[in-house]
This record gives sequence, structure tokens and C-alpha cells, in this order.
Amino acid sequence: MTEGCIMNEGKSVKLDKTKNTIRGIIAGLLNKVITLLIPFVVRTLLIQKIGIEYAGINSLFTSILNVLNLAELGFASAVVYSMYKPIACKDDRTICALLNFYRKIYTVIGWSIFAIGLFIMPFIHCFINGEYPKDINLYIIYFVFLLNTVSTYLFYGYKNSVLNAYQRIDVISNISSITTLILNFSQILILLFVPNFYLYVILIPIFTLANGLITSYQVDKLFPQYRCIGMISAEMKADIKKKVTGLMIQKLCVASRNTFSSIFISVFISLVVVGIYNNYFMIINAITSIFTLVPAAMVGGIGNNVQISTVEENHNAMKKFNCMYMWLSTIVAVCLFLLFQPFMEIWMGKEYMFDMTTVGLFVIYFYMLKIGDIRSIWLDAAGLYWEIKWRAIWEAVLNLVLSFVLIQVLGINGVLIGTIISLFTINFLYGSSITFKYYFGYDKLKSYYITQMFHIFIMFISALSVYYLCNLLESFFNITNIWFVLIYRLFICISMPNVILYLFLHKTDDYELGVKWLKMFFLR
Repeated sequence: MTEGCIMNEGKSVKLDKTKNTIRGIIAGLLNKVITLLIPFVVRTLLIQKIGIEYAGINSLFTSILNVLNLAELGFASAVVYSMYKPIACKDDRTICALLNFYRKIYTVIGWSIFAIGLFIMPFIHCFINGEYPKDINLYIIYFVFLLNTVSTYLFYGYKNSVLNAYQRIDVISNISSITTLILNFSQILILLFVPNFYLYVILIPIFTLANGLITSYQVDKLFPQYRCIGMISAEMKADIKKKVTGLMIQKLCVASRNTFSSIFISVFISLVVVGIYNNYFMIINAITSIFTLVPAAMVGGIGNNVQISTVEENHNAMKKFNCMYMWLSTIVAVCLFLLFQPFMEIWMGKEYMFDMTTVGLFVIYFYMLKIGDIRSIWLDAAGLYWEIKWRAIWEAVLNLVLSFVLIQVLGINGVLIGTIISLFTINFLYGSSITFKYYFGYDKLKSYYITQMFHIFIMFISALSVYYLCNLLESFFNITNIWFVLIYRLFICISMPNVILYLFLHKTDDYELGVKWLKMFFLR
């Protein structure tokens, strides 16, 4: 029972974490099939029917507006965290007040983004090095993207917080699946029959608005007790402000990691390279998005668990989930390393491919994103946004400086190297120390570092072993058919790393905890 539930006669709400997590993951997987695979088809048609420069423009404007989204300052996560305790205590009045506060903030943010976006519109051409398509008006296209971003704030975006706090990610995923499916099929029809970039783009804000309206209806239906009324206390407002400050800095960090890459490439290289880079990054992002289903589905339940369970119980839970998560991350990293090039050759052709050095850097980048994911769930659930602020600042600064310098020396590889260095040194090493210092206990940090280093070692051993085996087989049997290469490599990438992982991990305590949990889950 959480402290502070006296107003409800000691009654507290304990969410069914396993049920909600699995429900969220299943709905999320379906959503990712729709929101990642079908847009993959759309991007293919966009490049084939109109040109890769248009895909570069699409990526560039998306990146610029993601930077403007920093105006959101992390209010969403801070408000969701603030809802965990009222939900556990059945304090509906506080939740209504939080929603009212959230709605007002989102309205201000939406109009602020619109104003800033209009201010930078005259300078959009400065973000492009070299030629860009002359048959479109850059400013009109940018304005449509701006409208799409603003609509997420002005039309019921705040209501997602209720679904997130209640761990109903499945509802969000299902709505997104429906609207994205209709949007993408509409775009496919346009590209096939009337390939026009204006028509392609104008559909995006229309369906973003539809998504907001449907979400609002579902929240009202599932939680009719919540309305935007009342005022939060000065103490709660101060707490949210503090967390938002920390989250704002974290968002700057994420923006420096992802969105500034496309901007730097466009400014220093070309739109064509932006398009190629984002072809690779689209695959990384698709897989990463599927991985985020686990933290997204778990965080509401973990937030509830942080309120009602001991730190030791949460630490043991983190260890078992981390072992299973890193096992899966290693297999996916090996698959990326071996399958990226044959897949890209089939999809885009050799003229739109990077070399294996760049591929290897993409894989390391992916793995550096994953090594801290499970630990970060408890950081979010414990609300350590203020405590983590310096980690985010230093990561953002280091990443921007390294990327800016290295892209001019090493080209596209410089952007990836700069991001990898900042991810490992600041995000993982320093970020983990904050989580353990303020929640799990500093005495457990060394063991965690050793565990994660061991996982990194296993990943490299697995990737290099599979790489040399595949090259040996292809050379010995003179295998040249690209489809056959893709299929047989996939089989080896899934089977061989599992054997290596088992040999290294099967006697560890974390592995035993993870297997025990999986058995309990599947026998429920």
C-alpha cells in the first residue's frame, strides 16, 4: 500500500502488470507491423516514383520539427508519473486537475511551436546543401509538416496520459494502427496513380487530427470519471516543474542523437545522402520501435510497483528482464550486421548502399541504444528526471560537438561515431550511475557494469563468428544469389548466436531468474 492513500480509507489500486504488459505488447506488435512495414512500402514507392531527394526532404523537415518539439519540455512523461500515485489511491479529483493543467500547457505549447515554426520558415533553404527539386515549393511543404506537428498538441493530445498511466498502451496502438493503415494506403494510391508530392504530404496532418479525435473519444468512453476540471496544488505543480526541467534536457539529448544527424548531413553533404542514411536508419528505427514496446508496456506497471514493492524486489525484476532483453538484442544486432547489405541491395540497389564499415557502425549504434533500456524503465518509473539532467546535458553537448567535427573529417561515419561515443560514455556509464545512486543503491552498480560489459563482449563474439562463417561458406560454395544469401544468413543469424549466448549465460543467476519468470508466465 502506498503512503498517502488515507483519503480513500486505505484502499489502493494495484494494476495487473503482467496482463497489461502482454496486452500492450501484442497490440503494439500489430501496430508496428502496420506503422513500420506499410510505410516501408510507401517510402519505396516515394523513391521509385518521385525520387530519393523527396525522401530526403521528408526526413529533413521531420527532423527540424522534431527539434521544435522540444517545446513540449517532457510534460507528457512528468504528468504520467504524477498520475501513478493518484491512480493507486483512487484519487480521481487529482487526476482531473492534472488533466486540466496538462490541457492548458499543451495549448500554449502548440501555439508556441506554430509561432517558432513560422519564424524559421524563410530560412528553410539554408538547411540544404546543393540542389533540391525545383518542381515543389519548399515553404508550402514545410508549412504542412508544421501543421501536422501543431495538431498533436491542440487536438486532445493530452488525453494519451490517462491511457499511459493506466498501462493501456493497447488502446493507443490500436487507434494508431487504424489511422496509419488508412493514411498509408491513401498515399500508396496517390504515388501509384497521381505521383504528386503535395497530395502525398497533405494527408499527414489530416490523419493526425483523426487520431487525436478518436483517442479522445476512447478515453472518455473508458474513463468517464475524468474531466478537465480543478486545479493542482502548488506543491504538485512545483514537482512537475522540476521533473519537466530534467525531461526537457533529456529531450534535447534525444534530439541531438537522432534528429540533428539528418540536419548535419543535409547541411554538409546532400539531400541524396540524407535519403540513403534514412533508408538505413528507417530499418534501425523500425527495430528499435518494436523493442520499445517492452519498456512502454512495462513502465506503467513498474511505476505502480515502485509505489508498492521494495527496492530489492524491483532490482531482482530489473536483472531478470535485462538478461532476456540483452539476449534478444544480441540476436537482432547479429542479424543486422549480416542481413543489412543483402536486404539493401534487393530493396534499393547497390547505388543506394553504404559500405560495411558504416553498416558496422549502425549496428553498434543500435546496441548502444539497447544496453540501458531496461535500467531506464526504473529511472522513469521512479521519476528521476531531475537527477538525470546533467547526463542529458553532457550527452547532447558531446554528441553535437563530435558529430559536427567528425562529419567534416569522416563524412557519414563521423556522425555515427560521435553518437556511439556519447551514448556509451554518457548515456550508459554515467546514466546508469544516476539510476543506481538514487534508486537501486550505488553498491550494486559495479555488478551491473560488469554484466553489461559481458553482454557487449558476447555480442561482438557472436557477430564476428557468424560473419566469418558466412563469408567462408559463400566463398567455398560460390554463393552469389542475393535472395539465397539473405535466407541462409537469416537462419545462421538466429541459430548460432543462441548457442553462443546459452554457453556463456546459462549458469548465471540472471539467466536462471529470467527463465524462471518465462516459465511462470507461459504456465499462467
